[in-house]
Parts: sequence; structure tokens; C-alpha cells
Amino acid sequence: MTLVTTLVIGLSLGAVYSLLAAGVTVVYQAVRIPNVAVVAIGTVAAVLHGDLMSPDGSIGSGFGWWTALAVAVGVAVVLGLLCDLLTRGLREQIVPGLVALLGLSAVLLGGVNAVWGSEAKLLPPPSATRWGTGDLQIARSDVVTLVLAAAVGVAVTIFLRRARIGLALRAQGNDTEGARQAGVDPATVSRVAWVLSSALGAVAMTLALSPVLVNAYDTPIVYAAFAVAAAAVGGFRSLPRAVLAGMILGVVPTVFEPRDLAVGGIGNLVAFLILAGVLFRRPGMIGRPVLDETFSSAPAENAPSAARRRAALTTATSALPTGARRALLAGLAVVLAVAVPALSSAVALDAWARGIAIFLICASIVIMSGWTGDLPFGQVAFAGIGAYLVGDLSNRAGLPHFAAIPLAALAALPYALALGIPAFRSRGRLAFAALSLLGMVLAATLLWGPGARWFTGRVSISQRPDWMEALSGRPEVSYYLVTLLLAAGVVWFATNLRRSRVGRALAAARDSDAATRSLGIDPAHYRLVALSFSAVVAALGGILLAYGEKPLDPTRFAVFLSVQYLLYTVVGGTRSLAGAAVVVFAFEIVPALEQGTPPTGPASVLVLGALAAVTVAFVPGGLAGLAQRAMSRLAPRSAPVPAMTGASASAGFIDGERAHDRIAFDPYAADDPFADDA
Repeated sequence: MTLVTTLVIGLSLGAVYSLLAAGVTVVYQAVRIPNVAVVAIGTVAAVLHGDLMSPDGSIGSGFGWWTALAVAVGVAVVLGLLCDLLTRGLREQIVPGLVALLGLSAVLLGGVNAVWGSEAKLLPPPSATRWGTGDLQIARSDVVTLVLAAAVGVAVTIFLRRARIGLALRAQGNDTEGARQAGVDPATVSRVAWVLSSALGAVAMTLALSPVLVNAYDTPIVYAAFAVAAAAVGGFRSLPRAVLAGMILGVVPTVFEPRDLAVGGIGNLVAFLILAGVLFRRPGMIGRPVLDETFSSAPAENAPSAARRRAALTTATSALPTGARRALLAGLAVVLAVAVPALSSAVALDAWARGIAIFLICASIVIMSGWTGDLPFGQVAFAGIGAYLVGDLSNRAGLPHFAAIPLAALAALPYALALGIPAFRSRGRLAFAALSLLGMVLAATLLWGPGARWFTGRVSISQRPDWMEALSGRPEVSYYLVTLLLAAGVVWFATNLRRSRVGRALAAARDSDAATRSLGIDPAHYRLVALSFSAVVAALGGILLAYGEKPLDPTRFAVFLSVQYLLYTVVGGTRSLAGAAVVVFAFEIVPALEQGTPPTGPASVLVLGALAAVTVAFVPGGLAGLAQRAMSRLAPRSAPVPAMTGASASAGFIDGERAHDRIAFDPYAADDPFADDA
């Protein structure tokens, strides 16, 4: 492949990233929420586009390429308006908005599989011909991608600089309060931003996913990672910087790994290093240090309702007496340790053990999201590292399992440091979300992708050690009891750590980075401690999965699972290990009790995405918050404990106060502690 061909491929891939990054950025400019759903909307449009062109498709229209593109863009615009409607109450609330958009993305991607099936889908490119002779071969579709992306970019530039509503959108992005005082209607600007973003996503994904879409879940999330990374380099505010970053993330990795219009392993590594370098240097390679800017909380008009929701939660301080809680825990322990192994078949016990391993991965997400306020997308990567490495150490290196298990769990720490140090150095919450999502893509493609035999071996089988088989007369019972014991140990340790000095520091930093730093506490240090602990917990969950699967299936650590498990914790409650356990039981264990593995159809993804979106909008705190409010109505009334935020929370940490442990935390309130303080 010649340099010219490589550059054309890289430029066309960069053009796709640039369009998607612009779609992410333009919505952030309007509503202060990055549009992570732009790729899911674009995927729906791309699959619809291919169906419209096929005479044998579901619609069977046989449209031409450009006519089908126009219809697909129109459908994407309708979906964008729907997203605007559903997120209208979350405007300027970054983390709740992101979670809601992730839920909507799951619904859209699940809908693609439900309507068009889960098999590979043929999506015709603009042209299948090539130009040139010998090694100099340029695909005509790549040229069309470049020309169409350039035309769309020019049209968007003219719209933003000449049209009245475009100027209003730019004003909203530069100065929200000033734009309101100048008479700009935020609702109108929001609708225009969603329409523009959805159209960009439809064009970009239609160009990117041809000629075939193999996986309607993982592939869109991979493109979302690059789109968010490019938007992060632009600070989620600057369209020119986001477009330039998209071109760099397309061209530079392609030079290292020439390929067709696709995302590869070495290219992901290069992109990860570029973004990590930008975050580590703080001002970044492009532009001013916008990633360090803090994000405003909800607008003033939303404050009263959010305050009422928070007050309703803070009254639920002691819904159950200590004796009742201990009795409930003892009964649960008896059921899990005695009744389940005694009454379950071998298939059901395998399902229980697998569900407990997944619960550990979800517990690591709770540790990060509930303790530090970050959105972690790389926890499944830690699980995959632990799963494959324990097999390498025990089978290929010949280490005993007593040594292989802790070494495999601790091996996730270097990867956690590679994610955390540059992300936490930048202070912004979105920085960690962007880097961890790109890191998840990197691990899934480079460590256990199709060409990663150097790490996984030909067939990865982790033979259970003798001591894991000898706890009872039935091997499946012994394996289940080991997973249960390890999970109980993690929960006990995490609960005590949260009540320790480290836990109080994390709570103070989560509530107010600025106030915590003013008292001499480094929030980045404690966030890194939480990330390290959560990485080991996730790796332990992956190790238990490896011992339960023969051979180990790489789809257990697919990219989309990073979003799916995060949504589990959202529905259960971002600070509640019990809530996460209930959701994992419902989605992973119950459907697998008869067959051994949960069904792989789109129904569960559709339900999960819808539940996550409803949780953000109507059930703050998830199932845990709902249960707490229900029990508080049955318990005697007590004086509410005043909420501690900002400097008060930090002072409580310094004095050793634990009042924040008695306050039910609402991660979706208007003054969201997930967001940074100014």
C-alpha cells in the first residue's frame, strides 16, 4: 500500500471522526451535555439506508444511494428531536444527561437488532470501484467520503456564521448567560443543535459502516470512543479543534497501521497515547486548557424541584434499625450459602457463579461512580486483563494458582495508572470518561481481539485449582462457594474502606474539588486510589469468570459491556452495592438458571436502556433510592440531617465527621456532586 493510498484512507477515516466529534460538540455547546448518542442515531440511519437500497430488504424500496441517504438523515433528525425532548429536564446536568443518552443509545442499538436482526448487515458503499494502477489503488468510496464530509463541513460553517439561529448557537456555546440576556431562546437552540448533530451522525455512520456491519453493539461504541476523544481534545466547546483532532486521530493511527476504513488495534493504541498526552499536558496539544474547566450545575429554574427531591432523600437516614439490618443480612447469607447450593442444579450454580463474577465488575463501577463521581468505562478492560492473565500465568507460565490469582488481579494496576494519571491530572470529569472509553476499546482490540494470540493463546482455558474443587462433594458447589466468599470479602472491605479516612476524603472531593484542594487534600490522589482498588476488584471478577468458562469467550469482555454494566449500576443506584446486586440478579442470573447463560437477544438491552433513561428522569438514586424512600415512610420521623457540600463536607472530613455517611446521596439532583465545582 503506497503512502498516498494510506493518507487517503486515513483522511477519510478522520473525516468520519470529525463529523461525529462535531455532532458531540454542537450539542454540548447548546445544553452542556456531550451527545454520546450521536453514533447510535447514526447507526440507525446507516442500517436504514442499507435497507432502503436493497429491493429484498424489510421496506423493499430499492432507493438510490443519495435518495436513501436523504431519507435516513430525515429519520435521524426525528430521533434527535426525540432525544431533545427526553433530555430537556437534564439540561446543563452533565452526568445525568450522559447516563440518559447512554440509555437511549442502548435502546436504539437494541432496536436495530430487534428490527433488522443480529446477523451481519450489508451496507452498500457509495461506489465499489477503485482508481489507480499497481500499488496505487484509491477506493472511490474514500474519495466520496472526503468530498461529502468537506461539503457538510462547509455547509455547517456557513450556517453557524451566517444564519441567525447559527449565530445564536455559537453565542450559547460561548456565553450561556449572556445569550439568554440577549434574548436567545435556549429551547430553540437546543432543538437546532440536536437536529444538526443527528444529521452529522447519520452522514458519518453511513459512510463509516459500509460495506458491512458485523456487530451492531460493539462497532458503534468504538466509533463513539473516537468521537468523544476528538471532542475532548477540543474541550467539548470548539468545533474547529474537534474537527482537527478527528483528522489527527484518523490519519496518525492509519500511518502506523494501514488498513481500509476501519478501526484497528495498533491504531487504537496510538489514539489512546495522543489523548493521554493531551490530558497529561493540561493545556493540551490543541488550544487552551478547556478540559480543566468546571461544569455548571443545573439552571436556577430547576433548583426547587431538585431541592425537594434531595430533601425527600435526606429524611431517609435510618429506615431500618441496626438489629433489623443485621437480621436481614444473616438471612441473606443463609439463603446464598446454604439454600442456593442445596437446591440448585449444576447449570443453575454455574449461572449463580457467573452472576457473582459480573457483580464484582459492577461493584468496581459503583466504587468509581459512587465514591468519586466519575463515569468509568474501562472496568470491563480490567476484568479481561485478569481473566486472560490468570490463564497465562497458570497454564503457560506454570505458576501455582495461589500465585497466579493475586498476580493477575494486581496486573490491572498499571493499566489503571495509565488511565488515571493523565485523566485525573486534568481534573475534569469528562476527561476520565473519554480516556476510559478509549482505553476500553484499546484493550478489547489489542489484548483479546482476533489478532491477540500473544496475550490470549490459541485457546484460553483456566483449569480450576484442586482447592477450588474440594470444598464440597460437587465441583460446581465448590466453585460457587468460592465466588460467593470472595464477593462477600470485597463487599466487607469496600464498606469499611468507605467509612475510613480514605472514604471520607473521597466523599469530600466528590462534593467539591475546589474546597477539598483549599484544605490541602489532593482529590486526584484519592481518585487514583479508588480507581486502583476498583481495578483490582474488576480483575478479580474477570478471574472468576475465567474459571467458569472453558474456553474463555472474548465476548465476555466486549466493548458494549462497559456501557451495559454501567447502566446496571445506574438502575440499581450508583452508590449502592445492594442495588447493583439486585439488577445483576434480574438481568444475568434469573434468565440463565435453566440454560446456563442468559439469552443474547435484544430484548434485555432494550429493557435496560429504557430503565436507565427512566431512572435518571424519574427515580433519582435508582432502586436503592426508591427502596430507601419507601422504607423511610414506614419508619418513625426523625429530624433531617443537613446536607454537607463544598467546604462543609471537606471540614467534616478533616474533623473525622461521618455525617455524610448518613445522608442519602442523589447523584441526579440539580447540584450534582458528580460535576466539578467552579
